[in-house]
Amino acid sequence: MVWSSLELGLIEQAEQAVGHSLHKGHALHNLGVAVYAADPPGARVYFMAAHVEDARTWVNRRPRNGFLAARMLRLLFEFSTYKVGKLAHQARLAPNLPPLRVARQFAEQEWLPQFEDPLPGNRTAAELEAIDPFDRVFIGGSYRFAWDRINAMARGVLDAGRQPIVVAKFQTFADEGWRAKSFRILDQCPRAAFDVTVEDSPGHWPEIERIAQVTPKPTLFAFSADDPNREYRGAGTFPNAGDIPGLEYLPFDTHDVLRSGVAQWLLVRHPRVSQSGPTASAISPALGSATPNLHTAVGSNSSGGPAMPGTPLPTTSGFVEEPTRPAPGETEAER
Repeated sequence: MVWSSLELGLIEQAEQAVGHSLHKGHALHNLGVAVYAADPPGARVYFMAAHVEDARTWVNRRPRNGFLAARMLRLLFEFSTYKVGKLAHQARLAPNLPPLRVARQFAEQEWLPQFEDPLPGNRTAAELEAIDPFDRVFIGGSYRFAWDRINAMARGVLDAGRQPIVVAKFQTFADEGWRAKSFRILDQCPRAAFDVTVEDSPGHWPEIERIAQVTPKPTLFAFSADDPNREYRGAGTFPNAGDIPGLEYLPFDTHDVLRSGVAQWLLVRHPRVSQSGPTASAISPALGSATPNLHTAVGSNSSGGPAMPGTPLPTTSGFVEEPTRPAPGETEAER
């Protein structure tokens, strides 16, 4: 965040020197990424300002990789195409206003989707211990690239009446390293679900290896795929079904499928058992069928792309049985 703020300041100084505006979208976008985990509404303003810059720069053509800030507004904050276009139009009507001012004015004038963070921050160890152990579900994935998917999984856990546990939302003990903190929290959760779509920032690898080697528990691997029947083929160092008993896979192509799939995994595979049998009454009607579409993985590798809202949804989420693979190696990959 410090570098992005410095970058933005340097660009503004350069604008004064050259006497005309320069593109600041990159710095504004990075500021949004930097503050998203701690302050989602604040991050939204930065992403909106970055889109203002994009709209002014790319008036009659599109950048090669599309409008990244607009994509973040759609994925993270449920902006419609109409709302994104209206912000771009507003930006071009006021070409000399600072982008942050345009973004804030737009936020004041327009109804924006209400952001509800399912993961309250700054939680204490006492709060974790106060949660019924049965209800604790560890959520892992890329904090750098996949907060939208982590949030979708957290909402699925809440839909199932359980409590999502994410390491980044808990306080760190004095002199405690990140990995020690991660393992401490992971070991207190009887179930875990990971988004394994992103592999170029594999901070969740040590946590998955911890499950395979030290604290085995029911685990779900979710991954983005353009075909609900695709088989997940991750890096050879990832643990497999021989290392984690009960390991299951969930391919998804939208946030809704990811959310409902996680909820169904908990309610169907790991229901709360009473004297009269599993508690099925907790299944939300919004989840559709309570029985997942079980099938053996077939097809090629996952597309590796992000989950995109708006794609037609299958009627049920499909859990994939993990094929046998060679034993994994060891990795020291950091987040």
